[in-house]
This record gives sequence, structure tokens and C-alpha cells, in this order.
Amino acid sequence: MSLEFWRNLAVVWLALLCFIGLLLPLAVALFAVKGMHIAVAKTPGLLRQVQSGTRQGRLKVDSASRAAADQVIRARSKLAHLEARLARLAGNRSQS
Repeated sequence: MSLEFWRNLAVVWLALLCFIGLLLPLAVALFAVKGMHIAVAKTPGLLRQVQSGTRQGRLKVDSASRAAADQVIRARSKLAHLEARLARLAGNRSQS
């Protein structure tokens, strides 16, 4: 066997190694692109679900805060009425 044969065999062998070495990154890139395509396709639906959940949460928080605030307002209103009545009673007694 001559040196030319080994040279040609080495060239073919190196070409195959480079081809196989490039197939792996190309396959990874292909699956990454396909995965991104699937993610982009599913994103609007998922965002709608998240928006619906946050809307429901916001409505529940608003109603709970209104209920708590209404109780505080009612209590302060009753206290103000009571203070006004007591002030009137105390004012009427001091004038007599």
C-alpha cells in the first residue's frame, strides 16, 4: 500500500469525523428551534390562563378589602355618633 492510499483514507476519515462532529450540534440546534416554535405557539394560551387567574385573584382581594374597610368605616361611624351623643349630653348637663 502506498502513501497515497493512506493519505486518501486519512482525508476521508477526517471528513467523516468532522461530519459526525457537526451532526450533534446541528441536531441540538434543530431541536432547540423546534422547542422554541412550540413555546411561542403555546405562550398566548398560557398567558390568557395566567391573566384569568390574576383577574380572579384581584377581584377576590378587592372584595375582601372592601368588606374589611366597610367594617372599619361602620365601627368608626358608630363611634363618631356615640361621641356626638355623649358630647350633646355632656353639653346639655353643663348648661343646666
